[in-house]
Amino acid sequence: MRYPNTRKLLDRIALHIPVFRILLIDSSINRFLNIRDSLFKDMQAIIEGKLLHESLKNNKYVSDITKTLIETGENSAKIESTIEKAIYYYNRNIEKRIDIINRLMEPAIIIIIALIVVVVVVALAIPIFKISSGGLSHKG
Repeated sequence: MRYPNTRKLLDRIALHIPVFRILLIDSSINRFLNIRDSLFKDMQAIIEGKLLHESLKNNKYVSDITKTLIETGENSAKIESTIEKAIYYYNRNIEKRIDIINRLMEPAIIIIIALIVVVVVVALAIPIFKISSGGLSHKG
């Protein structure tokens, strides 16, 4: 992952907000348990004598590209190098998605900061205009 510190920071921020913390933890646990159950079924099929790509055939958590790479690796007796290629593919894919999110978030953050600055300037300017126009004159 190209930005591991950013991911940690976002997770920490999300974990400090109670609603997000509950959603993040629940979704992570649910996803983990589903993947674990699926992999246990695949492992049982391998123990029974099936090839890895055959056992992963109905696994919805493994992409078709990965299944094809594993099948190719098993057929060519180069499973290790094909799994490394799959890892490389996924890492590049994740990095591209993170770059896209970062590119989309930068303008959004700039707009939000600009709106905050405008609100502060207006909040400071209104009393100054009222004072200069005599709207806040003190009667003694």
